[in-house]
Amino acid sequence: MYHPAGIAPLSQTQVSKLLNHHSVRVKAGTHHKIALSKEQMKKHHKAHMKGTGYNLTLDPFQVANMQHLRHEVARSMHGGKINRINKFNRWMGALGDVAQNVGDFIAPVAKPILQAATQRAVDTINPTSPADYLQSMAGVGMHKRRGRPKKGGNLGPSGMSPMSGSGKKKKAPRRKKAMHFAI
Repeated sequence: MYHPAGIAPLSQTQVSKLLNHHSVRVKAGTHHKIALSKEQMKKHHKAHMKGTGYNLTLDPFQVANMQHLRHEVARSMHGGKINRINKFNRWMGALGDVAQNVGDFIAPVAKPILQAATQRAVDTINPTSPADYLQSMAGVGMHKRRGRPKKGGNLGPSGMSPMSGSGKKKKAPRRKKAMHFAI
């Protein structure tokens, strides 16, 4: 007996592997509907309670009944720009009235802020005097150093690092050779 269950979205490659009797890592979700055996359902439920995924391999009967996954994924993976536009339209349909009401509420507060930011950007791009130009160029070309900090970066008043040492061992002074004179 098979039980209906939901799994998170799968890529075309994952669906292809699943329908070719290969093992695929899946997670509980609501994107795809599949039918699982009692043992698979137990594993699905346990992984869902932990919030993790599990490896799923379908038997031949399940593969025959799950061919719809191949077409669902192909339809949802239609293409970059079109898919993003459709997603945006779905969100705007769901949030349309809410966004409009919030926009009417925020507009009086946000408008002066946007105008000030725009004016500052225009002044930075098109400075009117040499002083404005130098002020707008302050810090240009300065990049934040990435990675591990260099040793001895914070120098104290004596020119030495406030830490215990500079990280280098001092060498012992070289011994002078004794000169032997024959008499």
